[in-house]
Amino acid sequence: LRKLRELKLGVPEDISIISTRGNWVIDEYSPPPLTVVGTQHRKEMETAFSIIAGEKVPPSKIILFEPELIERESVAAPK
Repeated sequence: LRKLRELKLGVPEDISIISTRGNWVIDEYSPPPLTVVGTQHRKEMETAFSIIAGEKVPPSKIILFEPELIERESVAAPK
């Protein structure tokens, strides 16, 4: 964001930003708040502990979770 400001580019007026590192508190409070694609950490942890405790048997060795999109002000609406 700092570099974009130095280049006189506005977010989201000139460029949209989507972060892929997850939903961190700093994303929500950055100027502007960042749109993020992340994982559903709570659901993943609940599933993991359920498997460890023997309460749930996974259907296979690979367990996939849908990514979560949290839309905030860093993405402009399509024109």
